Amino acid sequence: MKRKTKMTTVGLFQHFFKALLAFISVLIIIYIYLYHEHGTLKASFQAEVKNEEDYDEEDVDRLVEAEQQRRKSLLAKYCQSNFSSSAKSLNTFYFVVSENRKIIYCRTGKTGSTTTSALLYNLEHGYNMTAKELKINKGSITSRLLSTYNKEEIDHRVSSYYSIVVTRNPIERLASAWISRFLYNHHLRYNDRYGSMLQTVSNTSNTENIKDKNNQQVPFLAFIRAATDNRKEWQNRHWIPVSDACTPCKIHYDYIAHTETLADDLRLFLRKVGVTNRDDILPQTKKRGAEKKLRNLFALIPLEDLRRVARKFKADFEMFGYSYEEEVLKLSQP
Repeated sequence: MKRKTKMTTVGLFQHFFKALLAFISVLIIIYIYLYHEHGTLKASFQAEVKNEEDYDEEDVDRLVEAEQQRRKSLLAKYCQSNFSSSAKSLNTFYFVVSENRKIIYCRTGKTGSTTTSALLYNLEHGYNMTAKELKINKGSITSRLLSTYNKEEIDHRVSSYYSIVVTRNPIERLASAWISRFLYNHHLRYNDRYGSMLQTVSNTSNTENIKDKNNQQVPFLAFIRAATDNRKEWQNRHWIPVSDACTPCKIHYDYIAHTETLADDLRLFLRKVGVTNRDDILPQTKKRGAEKKLRNLFALIPLEDLRRVARKFKADFEMFGYSYEEEVLKLSQP
């Protein structure tokens, strides 16, 4: 009798195990199908906008429009599922206002902000200034910030103006921020201003001694550790998460551009705001070749520090459609 009970139990367990495997297989099939449906569109869009041969603007615009709908849908789903953790207060400092065109733009560094700012400045004033010219003359050129309005005026513009945000793959953005601010642009004094970041790769907290004795460049590892920390003095608009600066669950964005496809995104954006015959102010489509540079930069970054990037920029990855796992896989390729 005991043997029969034992056999029955084993049989039930085997039956349950087979059913579980079948259920998991169904889930995998569903996942692959969904990934294919969303991933194919994204892949075809990226392939199209990067291909300079047989470049057809109408076809590209159609793909960009479809991608826009995908991005907005993804963001809406994220905000619906994460409302309690993502409904942060609005930081009006990051928003540029175009009164003539009734546009508000959330501007964060290393996301194509100079290019986008130049386009909006040209729209506002009827100019055709390049991004390079804007950067050179930025001391004499100012944009109206949302923070300069009173609360009633802010609420009106947020609710009624056409809004745009530009995002970027967080891993690529961090690398770009370090290269431009700490490696090349020494005159900006970022290495001096953020010298305390050296604490993250040393055993001392005496930042004054570190800065005075060495006056050295902040290494990429120290920057990664500091940028993914929550210390206020280590935060900057060039590497703050876009989700923190632009509060996408607080503002309904009418347009979501990606730095990776900025030229084509901005072309459609102009059409959306009713601007025609101004292709002269659009940026040129450029081939992207940052992958090798990224691999070299991240080659000596420990996995645990990469995980810090995943935690700090979790919302950016998820709400804007980037994959941390895919990016890490690319970095590991020879």
